[in-house]
Amino acid sequence: MKNYYLLFLLISNVIFAQSNSDIALIKANNAIALMDDGKIEESIKILEECKELDPENYMYPYEIAYAHVLKKEYKTALNILKATKKYKTINSQVYQMAGNCYSYLGKSERAIKEYEEGMKRFPKAGNLHLEKGNVYLAQENYDEAIKNYKMGIEVAPMFSSNYFRLAKLYLNSNNKLAGLLYGELFMNIERTTHRTQEISTLLYNTYKSSISLGENESEIDFCD
Repeated sequence: MKNYYLLFLLISNVIFAQSNSDIALIKANNAIALMDDGKIEESIKILEECKELDPENYMYPYEIAYAHVLKKEYKTALNILKATKKYKTINSQVYQMAGNCYSYLGKSERAIKEYEEGMKRFPKAGNLHLEKGNVYLAQENYDEAIKNYKMGIEVAPMFSSNYFRLAKLYLNSNNKLAGLLYGELFMNIERTTHRTQEISTLLYNTYKSSISLGENESEIDFCD
């Protein structure tokens, strides 16, 4: 009887733990819906409850940090993300958001350091190379931006945003041929989004402006 009693307690504990996790997930979905409706304070309150119910899940503090980002409370978000990094199950988005917070605060060098720290933990994170490239793009340091976008493609070939950035950069340069290639690659990876429509229009306009057909002479001008 004693063994059955211990087994009953063990099963009860497992069921209870699973129940807490399920409840937290349901409440979190409601919280995110509230956040999308602009009810950020209500959302934070519910996410705090989720964090108590399922303290091992990093997504709840991550979403709380994101709520503070929406409120432009970047320092508060950074404090939360700093603690979130201690979770073993986090992904590269934690470092991405932290770096973005530093960018919003005007601390571009600290943002780059944050992305690079994340790259050490997540070497295949194309999103971190993207964000590092975006910092250089904002500084109009196009060579460094391009370098980082290309590195992002190297480590994560199916992450489409680096192709998107390269396509736009090159299509607005003297090397439109590279822009056409990156644009076509992007559209093969990411389909039926507003960005796909944007790149499709850019490609069409580039072909139209770069190819001139005449009766006696034709000209193609994609690059120097």
